[in-house]
Formats: sequence, C-alpha cells, structure tokens
Amino acid sequence: MDITTIAKLQKKGIFISPVIADLFEIYAADIRPFLDKGKNKPLKLEQRRALFRPTILVKSDKKQLLANNFELYYLIKSHNLDQGTLKQNILVRSLTEDECNLGIAFFELIDITSRHKAILDLSIIYTKLNNILTKDMTQKLLKKDIFSIKTFCALIGITERAYHIRRTKSLKL
Repeated sequence: MDITTIAKLQKKGIFISPVIADLFEIYAADIRPFLDKGKNKPLKLEQRRALFRPTILVKSDKKQLLANNFELYYLIKSHNLDQGTLKQNILVRSLTEDECNLGIAFFELIDITSRHKAILDLSIIYTKLNNILTKDMTQKLLKKDIFSIKTFCALIGITERAYHIRRTKSLKL
C-alpha cells in the first residue's frame, strides 16, 4: 500500500471505474443527499470514514480509476476543501484492470446503506441494485441466482416485514 494525499489525487485526475459507475450513481443520487440532512449530519462521519478506508486505484490507459470509496471521490472533486483535509493521508492500493471487480464497491455500498438505513429510501436502492445486477453478477457476489428483497434485507440487517412497512409508508407520502 502506498500513502498519498487528497491534494495529490486531485492533481492526478481521478475518474470512477466503469465497473462501478452504476453503483456510484446510486450513492450520488439516492444515498449521499440524505446524509447531509438532519441534526446529526451523517455525511461528516462518512467523510471521516473515507479518509481512513483503503482506496483502490486501477491504472487503465494512462488513467487512474477509483474502484471503491465513493465519498473520497467527492472529496477529490471538491474545490472548497480546507488545507487540513487536502493534506490528509490516504492509503492507496493499485490494481490492474483484470483485478478490479464489482464486489468491493458493491459491499461498500451495502455497508453504507446498512449504516444509514433509517434515513434512506431502501426500495429505490433495492430496485436500482436489482436492475444493475445480472444473474451472473449475483451468482459471483452472493452465490444466489436472483437478488431478492429477502437477500437485500439480510445484507442490510432488516426484516422483509420492516422493508415492506417502510416501503408502504414512503408510497403514502
């Protein structure tokens, strides 16, 4: 593992790996906006986690592609970071394109969803994940043929009943 800083990553020009682009879109559209609401502002906690989570970079055709750590990507692309954050050390591991896979980012997204399930619209996240995951992907990631609501609920630590109750309530709003 190498150590670098956010400032150095900003200068390199980091992009999202195409392998995780759909998962990043779920994070950007359906998770991150909810983390910046409310009293506790869980976004600050996610930003702290991002700084201490090992980050995987894939070298591809003279580009550096981020293969995990969704929030770090936002920090890298942000232009209004303070000097302390810019100088923050980041652990980086480099992989080849062949070594990059969806699993790392998928389970990161599940972990974030699990931590913040009380404030997220789980039915939208499930639906989008279900649309992304092919039978082959689901088999490789979860050793199952389909990505069911039951599987999703088990991954994020709620019951199917709780999922359906929350879904019914969100439909009434």
